[in-house]
Amino acid sequence: MRVLVIDDDPSLLRLIEKTLVSAGHDPVLIVDPSEVDQVEGAVEACIFDWHLGDQTCEQLVEHTKARFPDAPFMIITGDTDLDLIQRALDLGAVGWWFKATGPENLQRQLAELYRRVDYRAAG
Repeated sequence: MRVLVIDDDPSLLRLIEKTLVSAGHDPVLIVDPSEVDQVEGAVEACIFDWHLGDQTCEQLVEHTKARFPDAPFMIITGDTDLDLIQRALDLGAVGWWFKATGPENLQRQLAELYRRVDYRAAG
């Protein structure tokens, strides 16, 4: 599965890339959200950092969903504000990963993202 990952933290991108590759997936890594339009081909899922430069996550979700309308997404954040999580869910996020919880929790959240992709493919 091709997974678009957008985060401005290179070390976090490497962790997510390693996790995705070890599960047999093909990550497409982007540091700058303006590069979404440069992604060639389809992606089956997306992962966004909630806080990315000048662009709000809402704007990024709207833009990316217009480009990849069938791709479920999850957010990653260091922010533990429950209102933020509710806003992400209201936007259609299938999950979130708190950066401080470590790679094991990331793997659990990615498993839910994969399940959603498989469900949509079967539907």
